[in-house]
Amino acid sequence: MKKTLWIVLGIAILSVGSHVYFKQRNTHIAFSYLDQFQYIPSINCYEKGRPLSYFGKKTANKAVLLLHGYGASPASFMHLAKNNIFSVLVYLERRKSRMFVGELIYDKKEKSYVFQYDNKYLNVKLIPLGPELPLSRKKFVSKKLFESFVDRLPSRDNPAYGDYCASEGIDIDETDPLILLTTIGKRGPSSFVFEGKYIKTFSAEDVKSFREELHLTAKEFALGFSITEKTLIAIEGGQSKGRDVMKRLELYIRFPAVALFEFRRNCAQIHRDKRRLVEQVLSQKINYEKIKSHRHL
Repeated sequence: MKKTLWIVLGIAILSVGSHVYFKQRNTHIAFSYLDQFQYIPSINCYEKGRPLSYFGKKTANKAVLLLHGYGASPASFMHLAKNNIFSVLVYLERRKSRMFVGELIYDKKEKSYVFQYDNKYLNVKLIPLGPELPLSRKKFVSKKLFESFVDRLPSRDNPAYGDYCASEGIDIDETDPLILLTTIGKRGPSSFVFEGKYIKTFSAEDVKSFREELHLTAKEFALGFSITEKTLIAIEGGQSKGRDVMKRLELYIRFPAVALFEFRRNCAQIHRDKRRLVEQVLSQKINYEKIKSHRHL
């Protein structure tokens, strides 16, 4: 009898000891893992420890972003990509005016760069963009990027190159000339300014994806964002473009803080649980935007 009691007691002690050991071990592992991340108190989130411009001079190639409980469809992030630049629009900027100069495109089929001056700019007979691009109505074609554009890009050997990229929200390994020209090469010592011409990617699929991400029915979404259910169904079904409504919806998707503001103004007829869910999703999106802007300080 005593032997049995000692065996039971031994098993109990071993079980408790093992539980305490593994709990402490797992806690240690968890905290050791979290040591890799920077805590940002203002938004109550962690970011992968990456010494950017506000952490130090040294930069890293990649960063990992942790958002607890964050979920979104791929379509929600399509507007964040900068690889939908179609061409570079060149402007001549004076103290109080800006004039369109011309457009640079990359012909993927011919694998060449094409630049052409705007006729109105040629009629005024102002300064050329560069010596290899004299004022002319012809199209300039080159297999390599024109020197006048190359000169606007900072050298990758520049110690501040990583900071330039971080300030514009592009990866330090970005190689697309059109993206580089319209970000870190946008302004330079001359009066010419480069702007990106973007391919419009917002569509009815984005609207439907956004609605489903908020866990709302068509009726609830229409109530929450002050549009008619009939219009929403028509847009999602591809039966109506609804340009004015689409512009509003694009603003809500691009700027979650605006969406949250609008939803709170119109959500009186929506069930409390659904309201909380929508506010949670939109708040997570706002946190993401805060982290993104914080990284670029």
